Amino acid sequence: MPVRRLDNIMNTVGELSQLKASISQIADRLRIEMGSKGIAVELSKIDKNLEKRLKELQDNMIEVRMVPVNQLFDKLMRVIRKLSREIGKEVELITSGGDTELDKLIIEDLADPLMHIIRNAIDHGIETPAEREKAGKARAGAIVLKAYQKGNHVAIEVEDDGAGMNMEVIRKKAVDGMFVDEAASHALSKQEVLEFIFLPGFSTKKEVSEVSGRGVGMDVVKKNISRISGAIDIDTEQGTGTRIVLTLPITLAIIQALIITAGARKYAIPQFFYRGTAARREGEMYGVVVGLAESLLCILVDSIVEQQDIVIKSLGKLLKVTGIAGATDIGDMGTFLVVDVAGIVTAATRGASKRAA
Repeated sequence: MPVRRLDNIMNTVGELSQLKASISQIADRLRIEMGSKGIAVELSKIDKNLEKRLKELQDNMIEVRMVPVNQLFDKLMRVIRKLSREIGKEVELITSGGDTELDKLIIEDLADPLMHIIRNAIDHGIETPAEREKAGKARAGAIVLKAYQKGNHVAIEVEDDGAGMNMEVIRKKAVDGMFVDEAASHALSKQEVLEFIFLPGFSTKKEVSEVSGRGVGMDVVKKNISRISGAIDIDTEQGTGTRIVLTLPITLAIIQALIITAGARKYAIPQFFYRGTAARREGEMYGVVVGLAESLLCILVDSIVEQQDIVIKSLGKLLKVTGIAGATDIGDMGTFLVVDVAGIVTAATRGASKRAA
């Protein structure tokens, strides 16, 4: 069944979940008014049974949407063979965790970013056979593509044993491009220097390549990963290689969210991220701890209302707002904006880097 049809069915399931939430609220009010007797007890039993059946339906729907990442790995293997022949490099692809499953829609949106990451690894990272032999390496470079489940999300790693990234070259390019001044650039950590790679227009390549120089930079890769509520992290060692880790939600079809208030507005914060809440004293605020990959952030909110299953609906390109992933309708509670945790974490960490500089 086409995934778009599954989306329509899942939207209906999400709306049923919201109706079920309304029934729960009515059942709770009846118990308060009537006590545990009569129609209050009957409605409470129906509510519990409906909750169980809806959970089964949601799980089955999500299972139908899931596909193994091997489908993507096989496609990438063909690309690697073609590119390595084109530029005269010997490259071996090693894969693991191909049976790890992801939502079909996420797999589709992941193809282009992964393709660009692998093009970069072959073009920028893996050396020529002669250069590798001179450095004491095997003639054939290795790209390791690995997938594994990590809590409520999936991690996909792309690691090469190539030349790695030169931190000094990146720092100087950042200064030349006026992304940071010379004095401040020397105080940046390794991770803060690597953040420049994700800025629009940033490149360390002197010449445009037929392989990776096609107008799509790592800023677009990060934007595409963020669009599916994912995160991207880089670790590199000059002369040894580079490892890029993508952290992705298993599905975006229907997710658990925390309903919170900030000022006069209510928002939904998705929980496929690590989160915890701290009790507050009078005059204080709640802190919702959200995490993405290796980054943790505390979002201050006025109150925590409840936990809800939600279906995220797009606001469309014309209504794209930084920090907002979309909207969700929760029956009697109304329509809420859904917080883009990935975007907020990225903006906050980038802002911290600038302040440090």
